[in-house]
Amino acid sequence: MILRSWLKVVLILIIFSSRVTGQVLHNHPQLSFYNSPSDWPFISAQCHWSPSDAVVPNGSGMLGHTHVEATAPIWSETDSNPITVSFQIQLFHLSGRVISVEGELISKIIWDFTGTETPPIMIGDPMGVKVFTGHVTFDPAKSDGSGSYIRDVVPKGWWVPRIKALTQYTNGAQTMAELWLPFYSMIDPNALETNSSFVLAARCIGASPTSVVNGYGTSISEFPMELPILAPITTVWPATVASYAYALSADLPDGTYQQRLDMNLHQGIQGTILAEDHSHGGHAEPVLFDPAIIGNGLHKMAFIWDQKTDAGNASFTANEEVTVLLVLPVTVGSVNPPLTCQDMNALNFNGPLPCVYPMDTPFNPSFLETPDHHFKITNPNTGTIKVIQ
Repeated sequence: MILRSWLKVVLILIIFSSRVTGQVLHNHPQLSFYNSPSDWPFISAQCHWSPSDAVVPNGSGMLGHTHVEATAPIWSETDSNPITVSFQIQLFHLSGRVISVEGELISKIIWDFTGTETPPIMIGDPMGVKVFTGHVTFDPAKSDGSGSYIRDVVPKGWWVPRIKALTQYTNGAQTMAELWLPFYSMIDPNALETNSSFVLAARCIGASPTSVVNGYGTSISEFPMELPILAPITTVWPATVASYAYALSADLPDGTYQQRLDMNLHQGIQGTILAEDHSHGGHAEPVLFDPAIIGNGLHKMAFIWDQKTDAGNASFTANEEVTVLLVLPVTVGSVNPPLTCQDMNALNFNGPLPCVYPMDTPFNPSFLETPDHHFKITNPNTGTIKVIQ
């Protein structure tokens, strides 16, 4: 009797522990559940605009970036409890500032720099990078009952909260960068499924002070399916990306879709073009995650829709450009932890760990260990945050 009772207690503890530490994925072909937040993928949505600088030298504009990026348990099953994930806003070569960060299903954002819901002053550097980190909470209680998966969490079915960052450039241009993250509601497992589709998406809305209002529409790069980004792949994985501009003006020239491998514009690395297409407004494109082409190890895959004005016309100023990028991690084969610094922003890139970073001015830094055992160093003078791998 004592042994039976002991086994019953152990079984209950095991079941309880699995519910707490494991997070079930909804029919993902690669994984059944996340063991911990260290399994969550890092997703980057980027909105690029040119000209980004206040004074344009020689008539050629510089491309400025606003990134909205999060490490999140996408495609997982959720209940009525809020979900909190780490995220960051990154500004590159940007003359201007982020004036708002919001989302319909966001109940709270805690910023690491302030330690509160009060956001830091997010001013860009026209010749550098600024990163502002925090934690965002998506709350099903914010649902509006509309049935739209970006504003409503149904009893059973997909919901796709988004994080939106509005950037105001000093030259008068504005962009809205959006990251859409899919989750599957299991608030009532016995209910009928009402939202059977989803997207993992990056969106970018560009507005020029000198071109026709709303002429660029909404630039979009999105996947309506699960992707092989949760575990290493060894075989070809086909998919389809929708890369296009919604409500685009007919006065604009054709845009360009690209799939690029290991692109890093912050370091001037263009990456390898794996696919390219030109059309007016864009459309669905076939995608292959091919290990033989990608190569062993951890990589970044960017899916891009780019729209230029070229010489311009009566509706659009010449040499403007708006670009959306969805950047995803892809791992081929097995990967051992790196023995050298892998951050290209570090002074000792490819040198022995830990990574070493330049300091603009003397300061008293604060250190914070992240859940994946990296360390954040925060400069209280500038708000700059560096991560030591």
